Amino acid sequence: MTAQTKVAIILPVFYKGGTLRAAKKLAKLIKKQSVLHHHPIEVVLCFVPDKYEVLEDFHDLIDWNIQLREIFWDVMSTSQIYASDSLTLFLKHNGIKLDSPKYLVPRDGFNDLLDVDLWIIISDRLSAPVIPLRKVVLFIFDYIQRYVPDIFSRDVVAFTSKNFEYILSARRASHVFVTTQATKQDAISFAGLPTSKVTLIGDLNFDYVPETILINGFDEERSSWRFSPITQPFFMWPTNVNFHKNISRALDALIYYYTEQRGKFTTIITGANTEYLDPYKVKANDQIDLLKIPHIDKFRKVLSNKYYRKRIKVLGDVPDSNFFQLILSCKFVWNPTLYDNGTYSVIEAALLGKPSLSALYPATEYWNNKLNLNLVFFNPYDKKQMASSLKWMEENCASVVINQSIRQEIIEQQNKAEFEIYQKIISFLPNYSCS
Repeated sequence: MTAQTKVAIILPVFYKGGTLRAAKKLAKLIKKQSVLHHHPIEVVLCFVPDKYEVLEDFHDLIDWNIQLREIFWDVMSTSQIYASDSLTLFLKHNGIKLDSPKYLVPRDGFNDLLDVDLWIIISDRLSAPVIPLRKVVLFIFDYIQRYVPDIFSRDVVAFTSKNFEYILSARRASHVFVTTQATKQDAISFAGLPTSKVTLIGDLNFDYVPETILINGFDEERSSWRFSPITQPFFMWPTNVNFHKNISRALDALIYYYTEQRGKFTTIITGANTEYLDPYKVKANDQIDLLKIPHIDKFRKVLSNKYYRKRIKVLGDVPDSNFFQLILSCKFVWNPTLYDNGTYSVIEAALLGKPSLSALYPATEYWNNKLNLNLVFFNPYDKKQMASSLKWMEENCASVVINQSIRQEIIEQQNKAEFEIYQKIISFLPNYSCS
């Protein structure tokens, strides 16, 4: 590899939470492994403009000497691309033929990522395939739309169109990485990818507790909290407001828990866009599309009631330090999601010595077995069972056994997984070797 070898980690749309962490984790992984193996690789993390607080959201990457670059996507038809002399010359010189009606072309106001040797895109949420001016690798965490179609649209035509766009992006990529066996099977059977094009990297810590906490534990400091520490017993519900998070049924379960079950624990909700669930945090506004979503509107109406507002508290998207402090302080973590790539908060909880009450679906079953998490499962489609399980956890969470060796098990898995994923990534670069 030459001294100019560069790898780009690209967040194709605005992401916070686990996907943002995954992108940063991968950027650090490549940087760390390149130093260990004396490979002169520069890492660039790319993100959409005007969405992030750069110094806050990416401060940890600056310490790693990872470059930051804003990009936007230029949607171009194939005819427009061939009308561009520079793009046509590049395509012809590299023997690249285009076979999709439109493509996404990255623009960065610099070299449009042509100074980078490999484009790694975190997720398949792309409205068209990325133009293959470089090798394009996708990280796909799930195919939730296969199991919860409403995540895209309740309109069949709209769902089919968006689903096709994402699947086509994966089919046109050079390679696809997935994080669970279930997603690997979906990539093959649902997205139609050949087995040879899909690599499972399930041992890679993408969204667990950060490495410093994983190794050294958590330093309980409250000085940087953005809210008052919570004094009453509570359980945590980390979520977002997408359809697959099962907001409506979960709310019904909470109502049943507090009324019929006489539930005593407070519910603390955190996560991206969850502030929209609270009518006192985000005021009614016809211009805000999120407020028109039925389950968000339903939640807001319930929280307008003093009885429920006293028992269900929405904190919104909190900094990592506050998030882990909340886990340390809670009685247990609640995960009522219908289907997901894992909802790694249950792993974070176990690492910090807390039990979890979780919906049963392939990814949670996979991680439960792999890491011996001892999750307490329930059916996320049965609202009364959800409420009853909350009451059971209220009374029994202290007796749920936590895997005391989980931290060491993850660290050992990490060391092996990081090396293996790095080997696979640099195989897409010219003149590589890894000893």
